[in-house]
Amino acid sequence: AEYMGVELFFFEMGQIPELSVRLTTFLTMQQTPDRLTAIETEAKLLSSAIKEVQTSTSWKKVLRVVLAVGNALNAGSNRGDASGFRLDTLSRLRETKTSDAAVTLLHFLATKVVQLDGEDTIR
Repeated sequence: AEYMGVELFFFEMGQIPELSVRLTTFLTMQQTPDRLTAIETEAKLLSSAIKEVQTSTSWKKVLRVVLAVGNALNAGSNRGDASGFRLDTLSRLRETKTSDAAVTLLHFLATKVVQLDGEDTIR
């Protein structure tokens, strides 16, 4: 059978050994520089964030206030004299509210930190 046009193209492509592997490899080679650039950008951002957390005196003050309030809230229990807490606890500060649900623990803590050290602490 004589192939023409599109049929001929696909017939010829079908004759190439391991075409799928070759095309996948080619596509990967084409995408790699962009992926590496994106990864490098994210790594630099992460490195910067880590340095900020390690050196920030404001962040340390906030953590001290969170620990003190947590110990006060848990006074009298086996958790009331903690020397530290897990960082995933911070995500729950927004969920803990006053009995009338008007203020979250996060808002209360932010107010206390500002009262103790001024607004620059939380910026």
